[in-house]
Amino acid sequence: MKTILHCDINNFYASVEEKLNPFLENKPVIVCGNPENRSGIVLAKSKKAKECGVKTAETIQTAMKKCPNAILVSPSHSTYDFYSEKFFYICFQFSPLVESFGIDECWIDITHLVNKKRTAYMIAKELSSEIKKELGLNVSIGISFNKVFAKLGSDYKKPNGITEITKDNFKSLIYPLPIENLLNIGRSLKKALHKYNIFTIGDLANTSEKTIVELFGKNGLQVYLNAKGLGDDKVINTSNSETYIQKSLGNGTTLSADIFTYSEASKVILNLSQYIAFRLKSKNYFAKGLRLTIKFSNLKIASKQMLVEYSFNSADIIHDLALEILSQLYDFETMTIGIKAITINVFNIQKKLVNQTLLIDNSKSLNNLSNKVFKIKKKHGYGSIMRGSDIDNDVNLKSNQSNINDETSLQIFNDDI
Repeated sequence: MKTILHCDINNFYASVEEKLNPFLENKPVIVCGNPENRSGIVLAKSKKAKECGVKTAETIQTAMKKCPNAILVSPSHSTYDFYSEKFFYICFQFSPLVESFGIDECWIDITHLVNKKRTAYMIAKELSSEIKKELGLNVSIGISFNKVFAKLGSDYKKPNGITEITKDNFKSLIYPLPIENLLNIGRSLKKALHKYNIFTIGDLANTSEKTIVELFGKNGLQVYLNAKGLGDDKVINTSNSETYIQKSLGNGTTLSADIFTYSEASKVILNLSQYIAFRLKSKNYFAKGLRLTIKFSNLKIASKQMLVEYSFNSADIIHDLALEILSQLYDFETMTIGIKAITINVFNIQKKLVNQTLLIDNSKSLNNLSNKVFKIKKKHGYGSIMRGSDIDNDVNLKSNQSNINDETSLQIFNDDI
């Protein structure tokens, strides 16, 4: 018998927005298409907005009538993609068998991991804790012997719940649930089933197979088997974990005081670049792309990325590329609004150096020096060696990188896994 987890990030878009902006925590947040014009539909909502009755895909006008105090936020799809990649990266650390079911949820086959000393519940708890630690997001996890019941388990207790559905308890847990809770039962099939007095999953399971097939054909048979606990238990891999390489990697920080000068920004970016370079080298990774994101004092966000022809994992190159993008996003001579947060992401990551000859002439010496610094930091700790410019850093970063094993050292906004 298989043991399958279904892991679902709670209120994904809204939760990411709350993590990026602590002001939004525990408030009714609605992620929508056009907050300024209050038009479009609800893409996602926080727990507080959900408590007001706000529903995904309804119009903003309808949502605001239900929740007049809601805070409207524009979606940041590139940021959601970034967190999604890291979510799946963590899942792959637990099992090579991971099947995506959207940007924020997946099935994980952990059959090979379960034993008397390490139960499925313990593994689910470990996964939940790891995601919370690395991403700052809550997940709900279902545990069962097939994918359909595992999905029902993750929906059963939210937020941040773990529910195990077994051969012994599935009838008492699942059969009283509304029929539409079952996977692949949409609005039209729900209405059709209601016509025949099938309102719960138990009603469906207790109907004869012959009747269901006569009424609803092949599709009806599949949902009937799902209700009986005979659903699919094969997790189809969405990636080869042996060759899986993290698609992006980065770090960011929210500053204790807004910054307004090039010198201050350069020091922040250097600080972040050094840590990203260390993480790249730790994994033997090289990148070919870089994205810089800055958040202004008014909480608006500007972001731009670039691809280069060479691959890199040097702090100097990351620093230089980030400053080049910064000059396109922010004019220090004319702009008066402060910078509240800075994030650097590197992407197009590979395991080997590509087109190194296209680097600047002194790249060899830079990389040799960078490698020596990396070895010292790896042996003695991340804070064991630093540049002279870092010693008198008058920019108050909310980070403490003294120990590379402290993955939360770059809080508030830690973008590295």
